[in-house]
Amino acid sequence: MGVLTDKEQELFDTAKKALPKLLFHESSNQQEVLAAFAKLMEVARANLKGWFLQTYIQTATGMFLSEHAKDRDTRRRLNETDDTLRQRLRNVQDAVTEDSLTAAANAILVANGLPETAAILELRQDRAFMELDVARIFCVNAAAIADGETFTVYDGTVTQVYEFDKNGALVNPAHVAVDISTAVSPEDVAAAIASMLFGFFTVAVYPFNASIVTLKSTVGFGITLSDTVAETDFRTETARKQAYLSRGYRMGRRVNDIIVILPFGTTDAIASAIREDVRQKKGAGTPVFVEVRGVP
Repeated sequence: MGVLTDKEQELFDTAKKALPKLLFHESSNQQEVLAAFAKLMEVARANLKGWFLQTYIQTATGMFLSEHAKDRDTRRRLNETDDTLRQRLRNVQDAVTEDSLTAAANAILVANGLPETAAILELRQDRAFMELDVARIFCVNAAAIADGETFTVYDGTVTQVYEFDKNGALVNPAHVAVDISTAVSPEDVAAAIASMLFGFFTVAVYPFNASIVTLKSTVGFGITLSDTVAETDFRTETARKQAYLSRGYRMGRRVNDIIVILPFGTTDAIASAIREDVRQKKGAGTPVFVEVRGVP
């Protein structure tokens, strides 16, 4: 039996400590057998470690890295090295994300004088469900919000502008006042906003962060939010109707259909332009359907 390597010796020592001592009292034959098994097990362990490392993009090589590419709806390019492919896979092009596809559709709508309300639905073959995301308002300290700044809520039927008030006088009397004259923290601002929204929308303070106000329409439509607050940490996040459980954030190859929902008033020509734009960005033979109806 040849000399054991460090890894083989580690396996040998572990096994010897675990086995009954009487096995090694009479002769050295048992130790020779154990050493032989240690060498075999080290081969198996090395193979398993190699296979395990191939499951990560950063350590995968050759055909294994090529399989990672296929899983992400792409292929290794001609003469593309592992390092180049690895970098490309870890920096996904924005053209195949839902936000980018939605932005492209909205850009065409806006250019033709229509509201910026396109919605993307992705239906997966293996799992599909409908979910209405809530809208969110991310609050900041009251000192960072200027008197008269606003945020707007559209629930699918009604648009309402809410104005932050610090001095008891609204800049626009048609706005709904949100009194933050005594507010200090982001949590205080969130509480002031929520108090003015109750009754109009289903409103809750985000359970893990009291500085985030969540909204869900009581009339069954999605909510669109916007704001005029200069402080960039204050932001609004519009609710979107979704129909999939995505592996990560990227639209993958296991998509059955992509449906683009457009507002009423969209002409066939505009719908065709949006369909073609989404199709070119997505590629991979995924069917793209465009429906003109009220966006949920």
